[in-house]
Amino acid sequence: AMLRQGGVLVMHDFTYPDGDIFPHIWEFYFKILRTVGARFFPRWKTVFEELPQFLRKSRWVSELLVFLEKNGFTDIRIESLTLGTSAIVTATRR
Repeated sequence: AMLRQGGVLVMHDFTYPDGDIFPHIWEFYFKILRTVGARFFPRWKTVFEELPQFLRKSRWVSELLVFLEKNGFTDIRIESLTLGTSAIVTATRR
């Protein structure tokens, strides 16, 4: 209701990477962040500890697609970025 007809919705957030190898590299990266990163950025400690598990469970992209289609959005596009660790979803309101 807040987006006018013809308006474009853009959403961008982290996603859990697919594949056989890269998810292991990504998990290792977060192990480093939990130890080294938390020392330099103590306020981010919870993010470093919980983000990988949260994203493993998240289905925000597929749930958003269902919502957009159900609510009449068109030109729905998904772009995977940074080896699958984030996504941009765009859609136009009819």
